[in-house]
Amino acid sequence: MAVPIMPVESPANPSCLRDPWILGAFGLALLLRGGLVAWFPDPTPVNDEIDYWRLAEGLARGEGFGSNFRPPLHPAFMSFFVELGPGAVAVRAVQALLGALSVFAIAWLAERLSGRVAARVAGFGFALDPVLIGFSHLLWSETLYIALLLGGIAALVFDARRVRPAHWAVGGLCFGLAALARPQLLTFLPLLLPWAWLVARRRGTAQLRPAAIAFVALTCSTCAVVLPWSLRNARQTGAFFLVDTNGPYNVLVGTEPGAHRVDKDDRWSPAWAAIGNLHYMVAAERDPGAAQRLALRRAGRRIAEAPGRFVRKSLWEAVHLFTLDNFVLRHLRNDWYGVASSPSLTALLTVWCVLWTALLYAGGSAGLILQPASPLRGIALMALLHAVVLFGLTYSLSRYAVPLRPFFLLGCAWLVTSRQAALERLRCDHQAAGLCVATAAWLLLAWARDLPLLVDLLATGGAGFPFVRGMAP
Repeated sequence: MAVPIMPVESPANPSCLRDPWILGAFGLALLLRGGLVAWFPDPTPVNDEIDYWRLAEGLARGEGFGSNFRPPLHPAFMSFFVELGPGAVAVRAVQALLGALSVFAIAWLAERLSGRVAARVAGFGFALDPVLIGFSHLLWSETLYIALLLGGIAALVFDARRVRPAHWAVGGLCFGLAALARPQLLTFLPLLLPWAWLVARRRGTAQLRPAAIAFVALTCSTCAVVLPWSLRNARQTGAFFLVDTNGPYNVLVGTEPGAHRVDKDDRWSPAWAAIGNLHYMVAAERDPGAAQRLALRRAGRRIAEAPGRFVRKSLWEAVHLFTLDNFVLRHLRNDWYGVASSPSLTALLTVWCVLWTALLYAGGSAGLILQPASPLRGIALMALLHAVVLFGLTYSLSRYAVPLRPFFLLGCAWLVTSRQAALERLRCDHQAAGLCVATAAWLLLAWARDLPLLVDLLATGGAGFPFVRGMAP
């Protein structure tokens, strides 16, 4: 007989944020992230960091936002510190603080699922996650985005008893800002409508009307943040795009035959995104409307010419999203922290990153599959499924899975604190057990490809796997 699936969320209880253990997790998170800033205060930006930093400097000089290819929020955030004078060191320090403060958000959400112990597990898990620590030090938007994303989700599930439109309006503001950092979120937000309907139905038909009003409030507040930027884009370029022109670029690269089954964390070719004699980024700056249309048209032709190839490629990319490799190891093996790391330190960090990521993905997946139904679990599962489909259809980098790590942490926190319930569900619910087995097989398939790289990291510090840019198409 299947285990009954019932909502498990507890009422909102901000007192958990004063728990000495949670405060300790915050202190540990701040120590580790701040320590990384002190150890490597100002390494040279690499790859996309260069573009983001140039945009921030242009904004600080009063030149405006000089690109329609990149989203605006993180360059604007960094430009504040450029204008004041401290520069990238201050950005990294503030991101360290922001990452540490996110401990409170993940702990509060975990308590909603499974109580105070789960909050402590999630808090320390967030604090010790080597990838989240590493990304707090990089000039990318993940740390800022995760903080905004967790804030938006907390607003949606703040009241376990009923849907409150005012809370959803606050959530929409957080999501709108987050979308200006990573626009992929805008393709996820429509999924909140069926999610809200299901949550309201479970709470009783009297909640359906408030749920509809709440979704309208969320949509309006999100649009109030995003649409002014969209209108600015239309005025300046003559083409309408919500945040940036990156989306068609991703589709174009994702359908390029030469990019199929290539680990894009290690190898990259500008030829993958060529439109005629121009790279897509150059074409989009000159005529964003025409560049987007040409990119989507070319991608559509490629899919129509070889649909089987596109399906195989999409499955490969979806699996590869959850690789054990990550940008911490990528930076180590390329000496992108500004100094060559010692072999012993590289080996230690490799073991920490790999074991942590494996346990996080495996335990988090099992926890989300086996735990009882709840609004928060629904959001987490939707977010994971959305990422798998979106990056499978385009292309995946290990970086794209970083914002998903808090969802896996919530699954791990429930699994650690509800082991008996998890075992009972495995024993009684054959469908859930089969899904756990299928997920484990999927993860092992993704990880098998990483073995040569991981062995080389332990043996040579990753000398055999340097990042290669400009490879032949």
